[in-house]
Amino acid sequence: MGAVEAYLKGMGVFFKGFSYFWANKSLRRLAIMPVIIVMILMAFGIYSLIGISPILEQSISRFTSSWVSEGYFWIIKTFLYISYFFVSLGVLYILSMIVAIPFNSLIAEKTLELEKADYIQPKGMGDWISFNFQMLLTALIKAFLLLLISIPMLIFSFIPFLSLIAGFYTVLVIAYDSCDYALELKGKKLKQRWQFFKDHFWALAGYTTILSVFFAIPFVNIFLIPVFITSGSLFVTEVFSEKEF
Repeated sequence: MGAVEAYLKGMGVFFKGFSYFWANKSLRRLAIMPVIIVMILMAFGIYSLIGISPILEQSISRFTSSWVSEGYFWIIKTFLYISYFFVSLGVLYILSMIVAIPFNSLIAEKTLELEKADYIQPKGMGDWISFNFQMLLTALIKAFLLLLISIPMLIFSFIPFLSLIAGFYTVLVIAYDSCDYALELKGKKLKQRWQFFKDHFWALAGYTTILSVFFAIPFVNIFLIPVFITSGSLFVTEVFSEKEF
């Protein structure tokens, strides 16, 4: 499949997930707790961002006033503000998703179950403890990697033009993370999951384009988090059932 075709198919991932999520009451019930958790953390994060806005104001003024004429100063300043806010929300989202990992895993598992897809189902208490410990360890490694990616993205958000790329890649990380729960349940190792990202980069880029639109809408994005997880899980299921995707 070519890059353009994969990109266009990727743009439909969210809408498939939304329809699927809305049609299944069991998924909607599982969505309540992660939404509450993310709402609390995002509210705290936004409150903190408002608190440091005077510092941000000074930093932007020093950075731009020396090389931008007065006529374009406010345009550049507004652009940097928006980019910084967008990337900051992405970082807060990632931190929130780390806390909500157990609940999001349940949504992914239920999606795979409804699709009758193959995934790891522990047999007995020993297997259950071992599997969940492995999931926790992988989640901690993933959290560390996500935070490493988030820091440079936050720095780039202060730089004109690079801030746009930083915003896109922040949402790309979120798009991939929504797929990663299903990959974890399928028993894929970190190396295999990285290969999944590379093999389906253009489809994920298309998915990211749509997510960027919804993610930019304050508070609406919070309620769509379970839909993101459902969409990513359906995408993984489709990939493993249709090898050409």
